Amino acid sequence: MKLRVMLADDHAVFRDALRMWLELAPDIDVVAVAHDGHSLLQGVGLARPDVVCMDLNMPGLDGIETTRQLLNIEPDVKVIGLSASVDLVRVAQMFSAGALGYVLKGS
Repeated sequence: MKLRVMLADDHAVFRDALRMWLELAPDIDVVAVAHDGHSLLQGVGLARPDVVCMDLNMPGLDGIETTRQLLNIEPDVKVIGLSASVDLVRVAQMFSAGALGYVLKGS
């Protein structure tokens, strides 16, 4: 059974590169991508991901608030936070919102 992953990031080049990299794994299926929190929340019901890789800093609805709202409507989804920088306050807020992990984009 493949792990169903949805990506949310406002940087298209990063989002597309991460998608290509994840799709190299035989047990991962990238089922949807979103460029902001609003589009993620609109598409998550149809995509039905197991995991969401969520950028912390998106315009409009940021990753922290999107994570809170997402887990209210889809509590079984696992969220991994993504960010280009280490801001310990924002990382703590992401975990408080319900994320289970955090990865630096440069990793």
